Amino acid sequence: MEKPISESETSHKPRELYEIKITPVGENTNTFKWIRSHPKVKVLAFNTIGGGRRDYIYTIKDGDPRYQIESDETIDLPSNLTLMRDVKLDRLVIAKHGNRKAGGMLEMGNIPGEAHMGGVHEHPNIVTIHDIAGDEERGLFMIQEYLPNGNLDEWIKMEHNINEVGKVINQVSAALEHIHLKKRLVFGDMKPKNIGFDSNWNAKIYDFGIAEEMNKEGIAHSIGSGTPNYEAPEQRGMVLGVQTDVYSLAATIFTILVQETESPGNIKSDRDVFEQQTGVELCLKKKYFEELGVEQVEKLSLFLRKALSKDPENRHGSVAEFNREFQKIIANRKK
Repeated sequence: MEKPISESETSHKPRELYEIKITPVGENTNTFKWIRSHPKVKVLAFNTIGGGRRDYIYTIKDGDPRYQIESDETIDLPSNLTLMRDVKLDRLVIAKHGNRKAGGMLEMGNIPGEAHMGGVHEHPNIVTIHDIAGDEERGLFMIQEYLPNGNLDEWIKMEHNINEVGKVINQVSAALEHIHLKKRLVFGDMKPKNIGFDSNWNAKIYDFGIAEEMNKEGIAHSIGSGTPNYEAPEQRGMVLGVQTDVYSLAATIFTILVQETESPGNIKSDRDVFEQQTGVELCLKKKYFEELGVEQVEKLSLFLRKALSKDPENRHGSVAEFNREFQKIIANRKK
């Protein structure tokens, strides 16, 4: 759902958030007729992993706020994210609102649904969802782990060796494989900005806003698109599967390793050339080329071209298979 954005909706971040009290209710609570008949009651609802539905009435608890805004001019966050301090536990957290500015429109998210998608079946390489909080004016916010070392988009701009790249991809792959096998979800939005680093530089993925549940056959149906520079071709109204995330992870590796040549600032142009011309090999950044050598660059080119195939059936069958092959290629580099 989208609606035009007002300045107040995008610039007015919460100063304080409060704990909420939730009460399960009957199956038909979250209907238009029921909500019209109970104008002062706040309702949240979401579909669970596994196909169930949950409906709740919630109230904002009285008393002191649980979360207060933290001022840090060095951190540049999107309009729907706010750096806050958990007063009770004295720790920094990120408060995420369901509404965000995108392309001049306001996208409406489902905070309880996203919290459920990201919070069920925890994993060391998935950001921790701590809580859901709110205030009377703006509604609900998801409270998630704060990652102090930024995201992969910023990490790429620093100097790294191929072993460090391998560690990040190994951790991200573990998270995606967990999502596929335990959560039965297609993540759908793998990209550098959705990979962050904790205080120990462990990679963690976040943002389950467009994740889709897979059926028993491993198929999900897209109701929206991902990020244009990283989404798989089938994300435009077609069926999705684990190969959808294989494609986006391959596109992320491409962004990490390749020297931009065709269009500075738009790695997608370089990847389009690579995908469409089978004789073209990867033009790696100098450091990575020197570490890997000609033979491994050739193998890496074949590997990524397979993972970036337009046809999902031609890609690797799982993220685990994809990662094993990638780790083998970079381990067998020239000494």
